[in-house]
Amino acid sequence: MNIGNLLGAAVGLVVCVAFIGAVIWLVVRQSRRARTQFGELDPEFVGWPIGQGVVVELTYLNIQINERLKYRIAYRIRAQDGSEFFGWEVKFLGRMIDRPRFKPGTMHLIAYRPGVSDEVRAVPPSYNPHPQ
Repeated sequence: MNIGNLLGAAVGLVVCVAFIGAVIWLVVRQSRRARTQFGELDPEFVGWPIGQGVVVELTYLNIQINERLKYRIAYRIRAQDGSEFFGWEVKFLGRMIDRPRFKPGTMHLIAYRPGVSDEVRAVPPSYNPHPQ
């Protein structure tokens, strides 16, 4: 065996392992993101106040992954103290099922972080703020 052949095989193996690792990382990251969007509240927003929000704008961001399109959703939110403010979130939505749920005029419970950011999160319908 030639050392050049062994070195070439080792480099090829490293590249292959790196590629497979990157694919696995992307799949795990995407599955966590999907689970967060449709079943769990983003951990950064757990414990923060929840207000009532109305979608005022749904803007397509020209990014698509499979059948899911990326949108910026703007909300008008009524806080727990009665004040109103505008907030937004970026979310991947399916064309047929998810997008109609976020069309302008629809109402959602919204988790927000007063004094931190105007970025908010729609509270998933199945979210339980007090799990047992």
